[in-house]
Amino acid sequence: MLSLTAPLVRLLPALTLIGVAAAVAGCNSAPASESMSLQEQADDSALEMEKAAATLEQTAIPLRQILDGRSTDLKKTYSTFTSGVDDLEDVTQDLHSMATRRKAEAAEFRARSQAKLATIQDESMREDSRKRTEDVAERLEDLGQEYDKLLAEMNEVTAGLKDVRTALSLDMSAAGVDAIRSPAKKVAGRMDDLHERLIEMAAKHRQLATGLSPTKPA
Repeated sequence: MLSLTAPLVRLLPALTLIGVAAAVAGCNSAPASESMSLQEQADDSALEMEKAAATLEQTAIPLRQILDGRSTDLKKTYSTFTSGVDDLEDVTQDLHSMATRRKAEAAEFRARSQAKLATIQDESMREDSRKRTEDVAERLEDLGQEYDKLLAEMNEVTAGLKDVRTALSLDMSAAGVDAIRSPAKKVAGRMDDLHERLIEMAAKHRQLATGLSPTKPA
């Protein structure tokens, strides 16, 4: 009988995790070609975070121009700002939907991986694979908790921007802008903090995707 070499034995936990992940992605409700692997889910989430960060940044530019008195065409700048707020609302809704999907996928991964691991007869192999799978499951669940905090911040910032938009629509005179400058600048400051959080979250998802890749990073 052929015996496994030591290097291959060390690879088995990782190979088992890839198999478990594939099983989770291959839901009965959709063909494998229509579902996403854990790596693809992480990459997709990173793209959503980066899209939100870019939209936030583009919305902040006209707002700061208005508040700092640097706009040469206030109506045009206000129109750009208004469109940015609308886009940010759409992006926020997209992130809400994505977060709901990812939480469900994380719960499904944990449940299916446990069932899959139970079929491994070799005790040592099963335990090594369980530890690796548990680590991935915990990372997915931790990200799920971070989604809640991130979305709460996005909702707060979006609400603040809508208030600024409404106030400006009532009075875009120099006195009108001056009246809301202080609270509006606080909203702009929260936008900077949120932008940084989105970039950090995107990086975490990229890191997760790299760790789940069956190929070694370049």
